[in-house]
Amino acid sequence: MGTFASADRGCVPIRPRWVYASPVVKRTNINLDLDLVEQAAHELGTRRTTDTVHEALRDVIARARRVRLARRNFADLTPDALEQMRRPTGRSA
Repeated sequence: MGTFASADRGCVPIRPRWVYASPVVKRTNINLDLDLVEQAAHELGTRRTTDTVHEALRDVIARARRVRLARRNFADLTPDALEQMRRPTGRSA
């Protein structure tokens, strides 16, 4: 089996990555620096190690998405274009 699960296992292809349609849980046994886990739990407001790891992973993903968004060029997003988008559709103004 390849790196990515197939569509029949609950994920759907969305270019360029696979996105899981439902949560996929994998039980694992890893070695964690408990001091780092404790510090992260304090910062994240979590109690359990699993919750701390999941929240930290969500934070990393959100941060990366914000970085990609900040790098985008919104040249077409002019004041006139924004005004046009804000107008109600199907009604006279």
